[in-house]
Amino acid sequence: MAKTDRSDRLRVSVIIPAYNAEATIVSTVRSALNQTRPPEEIIIVDDGSQDDTVKRVKKLDGQIKLFQQKNKGSAAARNLAIKHSSGNILAFLDADDLWHEDKLEQQCGIFSSFPDVDFCFANVVNQFPEDLRGKPFIDFKRSNMARICSRRYGAFVIFENSLLPYFLIDNHAHTQTICARRQLLFSVGGFDESLRVGQDLDLWLRAVSKAKSAYIDKVLCYRRIHDHNITRENLRIDLAQVDILRRWLSRDLYWGAGQQVQFLNRLARLDYSVGRRLLKEARPKEARLYLWRSLHQKFVVKKLFLIFLTWSPSFLIILLNIINTKVNLFRQCPLFNHKGTKDTKG
Repeated sequence: MAKTDRSDRLRVSVIIPAYNAEATIVSTVRSALNQTRPPEEIIIVDDGSQDDTVKRVKKLDGQIKLFQQKNKGSAAARNLAIKHSSGNILAFLDADDLWHEDKLEQQCGIFSSFPDVDFCFANVVNQFPEDLRGKPFIDFKRSNMARICSRRYGAFVIFENSLLPYFLIDNHAHTQTICARRQLLFSVGGFDESLRVGQDLDLWLRAVSKAKSAYIDKVLCYRRIHDHNITRENLRIDLAQVDILRRWLSRDLYWGAGQQVQFLNRLARLDYSVGRRLLKEARPKEARLYLWRSLHQKFVVKKLFLIFLTWSPSFLIILLNIINTKVNLFRQCPLFNHKGTKDTKG
């Protein structure tokens, strides 16, 4: 891509919220400092950590600004960082993740060459202990995004239409991969601080509904997996996703062929997953709501079975859980069979 004079005017602010991140914060910040195209500043907001996160940040050299607040969640921490940032490009990084060394160089190249692009994301892999890595999250050729009208320049894809329907069907944007123009995020209101989980999904949906977007079909980020990852809390995540996605049901959106059905099927899968987990935790009244909604969208006999269980005494559900834990008698029961329940079947 040909460079333009606009590249000289790009200023990148890296936004990092941190909470009890003493084990990872140093390597995370260094992955931002050591970029082939360094950022103008790195803004870290400590969200009330009770470990040595702040001490370790203070020992680092470079264009780092550190702010501290009482524990309010990552949405409030990111909003505070954005408020104190000076860049016109905002790049997001979690305190336990890593960037490939040329991530910012590639994304700034897109913003420089395509002034109408406001939102850019890339591929990411999970990085497990002992440097083992999983498969890339996005298989672009098989994804629903490959069907949208776009221009491709090697690994760079510039989308001509809004990505909102595609993100509603399958969330492709992972926070550590995202760079966005400052004015875009201000125009859509920033992170919703009332959300403790899913606030990034909520913002990216609002952002892509307004922005022209670009994607880099390369792994530029590494999402480290460990015992304290908040995204391991599957029930909380699914509850947040259902709430956020349902906000778009009443919107007058333009859907391509079959897209609305795909979106409703995704909601049905999430409702089923949430309902099953709530029932397993002996919360039958809550479970019944999600299971009924999933059944209404797509009839499956196993959903009827679970709805029947929601009227059973709570002690019976607890007893079934105990028995299953001890002797695994109910592998075929949809309450205990975990295969395909995470946003994949139902």
